[in-house]
Amino acid sequence: MRRLFWLALCATLSFSVSFVEAFGPKAHRLFGGRAVTESTLDSFLRTNLQEFLSGTAEVIGGQSVIGLIRDGAVDEDKPAWRSLNHFHDPTKTWDQAGLAGLFTSSVIWGQTNQGFLYGGSYTWHEARTAYLGADKPI
Repeated sequence: MRRLFWLALCATLSFSVSFVEAFGPKAHRLFGGRAVTESTLDSFLRTNLQEFLSGTAEVIGGQSVIGLIRDGAVDEDKPAWRSLNHFHDPTKTWDQAGLAGLFTSSVIWGQTNQGFLYGGSYTWHEARTAYLGADKPI
């Protein structure tokens, strides 16, 4: 009887859970690097910001801009539970488009105006505020 229960439970779970594959740190570093090399960021930095004459090779705090972006692509998933809201299934309704329909879609989550979100206060609104304030002297 006990075996039958576990078999039924496993069968039920296997049909009711969506499986996703997530990219690991190595892939995130590659994506971050590719985003930089395939964009106009290097040219923009060299042309528009006098402090970045070396473009994405410019060193800040001992690390190049491209290195910082690669690390940032990995750090975005720290702590690990932040990644639970990094999924969006465009074939589903907005309220079900997140991971397994249980978590908020990345499209909605990234736009929430909340402070502390799963180990960091890195909302779109906070990023925009920091960007707009970046030209002000410290």
